Amino acid sequence: MDASHTTEINALAKRFAAHQKALGLSDARYAARYKQHLGSHKTWLKLKDGSWPGHVNAEKILSKMKLFADQLDGARSFDAEQFFPSMPYVAQMLGNVERLLASPLDIRILVSLAPQGVGKSWLASHLVKTEKSSPVFYLRLLHSWRERSYKMQCAIAQKVGCPVSKNPGDQLDDLIKHCKALGEFILILDEAHNGGIVLFKLLKDLIDETQVRVIYLGYPTEYDIIIGSNRSAIGESRQTLRRTLQPIHDDYRDGIMEQDVEMYLVSSGLKRNAELKSVAAEILPLIRSKYNLTTLATAVRDAREQADDEDGELTAALVTSAVNALCSTAAQRREAMRLAGGGK
Repeated sequence: MDASHTTEINALAKRFAAHQKALGLSDARYAARYKQHLGSHKTWLKLKDGSWPGHVNAEKILSKMKLFADQLDGARSFDAEQFFPSMPYVAQMLGNVERLLASPLDIRILVSLAPQGVGKSWLASHLVKTEKSSPVFYLRLLHSWRERSYKMQCAIAQKVGCPVSKNPGDQLDDLIKHCKALGEFILILDEAHNGGIVLFKLLKDLIDETQVRVIYLGYPTEYDIIIGSNRSAIGESRQTLRRTLQPIHDDYRDGIMEQDVEMYLVSSGLKRNAELKSVAAEILPLIRSKYNLTTLATAVRDAREQADDEDGELTAALVTSAVNALCSTAAQRREAMRLAGGGK
């Protein structure tokens, strides 16, 4: 390990020690809570007292520590602990984004349909931070904008730096003129189903007049209702969707998959093996029945806190127990309490 690595690791370790003191955590609990950044309890002790020996993993350790520092600095617009580029949904979508950017100008939209908790918003945050080839703008559509074109025009205008016109009749013209000046750019629309069929009409105008590339992130059930609501809606959607990258990405229509659960747990610090694969298959239906990765993230946090309290490490068994506790119904909880009480 060269001197520069030693200096950086020691400086970051000193800073993390101050963070630990502010949280009031013991070495064991602090190391357990941030194991994915600091390694084991033993590793943290060596980092903290400056006795970490140089070896081939120095760069890897420094990289993890830098990510942790970014998280503490608030340098990311999303929770770094819960976003993993290795997640299957994210990996698939990043590939589709590359296809979109490389596609001819008559293909301008990437549609991803999935329920909440799959990773759509994390993906959007990642793209805003990392995409360098084109400007990227992120907009989450509100339910109150449904079928209100002027509201959506104003919201998009604000995101891309276009002045908002008080005259609804001028807003679209001003927006198109501004977007033309931008050249090629990416517009990510999160919860895009909230735009209704009017959003399809607006996107058709923007696509016809500018070089925008659109990433449409929506819920499958809402999307189906919109495009099938009436003949006019079907016609409007077809005109817009003919400019869409095919096939539409709806592999996650029913929620996350077993491999997503497995990779999330691996990224949380658990070892990838046959046991973990079995655990992923066991808890998948429960997680899908709730809020997908949002539920899994909560379960992992609960399990990690339990491990901290017991001065232990995060295990697959603790995660399984936490998932069951989160996803069980009131009736199931009452039955569990009855059985625990000896059948009374």
